Amino acid sequence: MGLSRERILIIFVLVLDVCLCQITSRTLSDAYISEKHDLWMTQYGRVYKTNAEREMRLDVFKKNVEFIESFNSF
Repeated sequence: MGLSRERILIIFVLVLDVCLCQITSRTLSDAYISEKHDLWMTQYGRVYKTNAEREMRLDVFKKNVEFIESFNSF
């Protein structure tokens, strides 16, 4: 009851696919996202009244970027 060559090949391809997904996925640093947020603020003329509001907006921006990156990785 050994594995057939076809099943071994399928398993190999699946494992290889998982490995390649891990290699090609990128993680974005907080500094990179903060820099992109600053550029976005400048481009669209955004100015926040307090640092707390800026941090809240940065967190929303970061979550949106992470969602986009995860969606695009498929």
